[in-house]
Amino acid sequence: MIRPPHHLLTRGLFGPVFQREVRAVSRRTSSFWVRALYTLGLAVLASIIYFAVTAEIRFGGAGKASALQLLQMFAPTLGAFFAWFQFVIMCFVASTLTAGAICDERRKGSIASLLATPLTPAQIVLGKFAGRLVQLVILIAAGIPLLLAVRLFGGISSEFVLAATVLTISTAMVHASIALAASARVRSSTMAASSGFATGVGLCFAPMLLTLILAIGNNGPRTLSLLPFSPYFSLGWETARSLGSNDMPMFNANSWLYALGYNAAGCIFFLGLAVLRVRKLATGGEWSLPASSPRKRSSVQKTPANGVSKPIAEELTVWNNPLAWREFRQRLFMRPWQPWVVTIGVAFLLAFIYRESGIQSSQVFFVTSAIALALFYFQSALIASNSIAGERESRSLEALLTTPLTARAIIYAKWLGALRRVSPIAVLYFAIAFCFGVIPGTFDWVMLPHLALIVFPPVLFLIATGVWFSVITRRSTVAATLNLALGLMLWVVLPLIVVAGAGILSQFKGSSPPDEIFGVLAVWNPAPMVVTAIQGADWSRAIFGPHPSYNTFFHFSLWSFTACATVFALVYALLARAALHGATRALARRTNRDG
Repeated sequence: MIRPPHHLLTRGLFGPVFQREVRAVSRRTSSFWVRALYTLGLAVLASIIYFAVTAEIRFGGAGKASALQLLQMFAPTLGAFFAWFQFVIMCFVASTLTAGAICDERRKGSIASLLATPLTPAQIVLGKFAGRLVQLVILIAAGIPLLLAVRLFGGISSEFVLAATVLTISTAMVHASIALAASARVRSSTMAASSGFATGVGLCFAPMLLTLILAIGNNGPRTLSLLPFSPYFSLGWETARSLGSNDMPMFNANSWLYALGYNAAGCIFFLGLAVLRVRKLATGGEWSLPASSPRKRSSVQKTPANGVSKPIAEELTVWNNPLAWREFRQRLFMRPWQPWVVTIGVAFLLAFIYRESGIQSSQVFFVTSAIALALFYFQSALIASNSIAGERESRSLEALLTTPLTARAIIYAKWLGALRRVSPIAVLYFAIAFCFGVIPGTFDWVMLPHLALIVFPPVLFLIATGVWFSVITRRSTVAATLNLALGLMLWVVLPLIVVAGAGILSQFKGSSPPDEIFGVLAVWNPAPMVVTAIQGADWSRAIFGPHPSYNTFFHFSLWSFTACATVFALVYALLARAALHGATRALARRTNRDG
């Protein structure tokens, strides 16, 4: 029986599933914490920008005309920071909100009862989608009054507020729809959240990347008409216009409407995909991943010379830890053909780019490093957060605790398992660095050990903190959010606060802040260290001596930078060990086990 569209919308968007989701999500303690922390973050951001802008007025002795000009710059500056802060945070929050919509029902065993109702799969999907987006709308609405209030200072238009809000909501809806579609396929809410966020970012960056690829090897880009379809470009263009920049007259004031249509098409597509997967659940029941064909092995090894045989189970143990054996046997990909498709696709894309730009081009590797390392750190922060919390959600933690394993054995097995699951990205990245950087002679071979010292230790730290958060929290999505927030706090928010504080204090003293502050912040952050390692190994920048100079954020020689990278690795390794020790003590205390 075909139902009219209005019946689908009323029973889907605002039906019983919607009402249930609104009540269930709103009553969670984490919802109140997210709202409070988000509002607090907005207040802190506004305060830092206000003090940074008005420091010269209060302490620099600026005249009335200069003070008025500085105050007029406060609103556009705060509007730009606020728009991008809300844009990025809401995209991640949207992915985590809908990540457990379907897979949590499957874990609890309540999906069968939900599918037994007269509701269609489309009504179920739309109800869960709309119900969880209510929390997103509440968060966005909490920041709109602040953005409108700063208009009193002048310099920010209502059109910018409208464009930034609409782009944020539509892009967040795309991330939420992708996470919802992934939730109907995978069994872990953390995997659904990571898939939703990573795929959403790739989808939103796709028009810009396609324009960049088409521009390689030419005097100029072949076309610029694809750029407005990217929400990131549209928001950046609206931000530039609000700050008084009109350097690109080929884009009009309403170019962000293209991004809105692009987001709407993506949202409809992934919601339809989610409906098809829920319908497959309803008609075919639970399905599992295809089992890998086991190798035929005899139950007993060949009899050695002394006539005593060993059972094969003794050979399969990993450090006499069955949990570690299970973690190392987990699938890295859902399908066997996926790693081959990804590898071949990346190889063909890089071959095309290097053919157009030249094999000696070093700029391509910078872009590749930024994308690969951002994905590497993001996956590391999320995957480990499903370690203990995922066992608790799937109700297998009790069975795990019946084993004689100590808390230390459980924690380290989960840590090693998460490290193995993120290893394909590292293998792919270092393969690209070796094949397209070292072999052609673009970079010196010393770049590889430098990158190994800089890239891997923060990953060990993020995985360790993810395991720790998974012990002390009840939900894997909460643990993933806390772990990702920790990384952003250490490498983004804390440096901004220190720089802003140093600038304000320098107004009291009447001198500029010392350069050592920026050097310390850069040494702690893996991103500047990676940039320094790549630029220092670039032979086109070689000026002094037989090796290139390491003069970017720092002033290092080859050996001093190697020593700095070694200290960097040791510090993060010690922090990872401390986080694992904290996770072990927390698990031992909560389960009354030996540490």
